[in-house]
Amino acid sequence: MKKLCFLPVLLIGMIGTLAFKFIMNDEQFVKMASSSNSLEIALGGQAVQKGNAESVKMFGKKMSEDHGKAGVELADLAKSKGWELPQKLEPAHQEEVDKLARLNGEEFDREFAVAMLKSHQEAVALFENAAGNSDLDADLKRWASEKLPTLKAHLEEAERLASQIAGNSSGSRN
Repeated sequence: MKKLCFLPVLLIGMIGTLAFKFIMNDEQFVKMASSSNSLEIALGGQAVQKGNAESVKMFGKKMSEDHGKAGVELADLAKSKGWELPQKLEPAHQEEVDKLARLNGEEFDREFAVAMLKSHQEAVALFENAAGNSDLDADLKRWASEKLPTLKAHLEEAERLASQIAGNSSGSRN
């Protein structure tokens, strides 16, 4: 039964992966990567403040720290290239932040875990596309390639967190 609750998330992740299979230019990648990164920081901060489970708080702290560092790197690269970073999140990312801001307790933990799983599936797809895109700026492509192992590790951690939280939630209802 636990596996079924993640089926929609996996399908959304697969659709998200397909959405990133297009040729993008430098500015498009910077915009999407910046918003994705800012989402992780915002949700991580919420998890530290609102998380019920210690594992959620710890994962949130790690997301804030890791993506904070990546954000500084991206900002420095963008500045050196004369690219503008977006000042706000993409609408879908802002909706996710707003949604989780209204939640508390186990409901927050569950939705945070699902959001982390989905956002890291999308981020891995985005960065894989960028790393293999010969049309991107060489420094940007290199940065995307360097971030991929960390994003993939985050995805694995998000999968474990989502399974753990789903197990805790179903166990608390019995």
